[in-house]
Amino acid sequence: MGRARAKSRLESYLRGTAVSRILSVGFCGGLDPLLKAGQPVWVESVVGPGGARRQAAAWSGKINGSLPGTTLLTVDRPVRTALEKTALRTQFGAGIVDMETAAIAEVAADQGIPWNGLRVILDPAAQPLEFDSARAALWALRHPSGWKRLINFLEQLQAAGDTLAKHLNNITGPS
Repeated sequence: MGRARAKSRLESYLRGTAVSRILSVGFCGGLDPLLKAGQPVWVESVVGPGGARRQAAAWSGKINGSLPGTTLLTVDRPVRTALEKTALRTQFGAGIVDMETAAIAEVAADQGIPWNGLRVILDPAAQPLEFDSARAALWALRHPSGWKRLINFLEQLQAAGDTLAKHLNNITGPS
């Protein structure tokens, strides 16, 4: 989605809706080599592209503590290679990476709303990001040599989505 779109959509939504907390959920890339594909991760803080760091709000619900927590780095473009991931981990000390959370945290701070983040790792630190857009997936469909990689990616995406849904249900389900 990207920072600009996430910020715009959240600001627009908040103009007509009162909320007591923002929970940002989705997929991410891994920077910490100990974190595996499909693993859910609780966002403790976020670092934006300019280096600004924002802490997530305290969470007293069921999920915090049962998941590993880490710093999330928000970047402006997909991080494609293991080498890039290693460099970002070294530079920022973050365990995961996405393209939206810093904007969400910024809007939340501007509005005085506590925020939290839950991400599921799609591509771990040692794995290159195979597909980051529909255009790349369409390329794979037109090139039979890419079919197996596309199928593997889609299976990984499905498993990550199932994991995210399970943990969201734990948060929002009955106490």
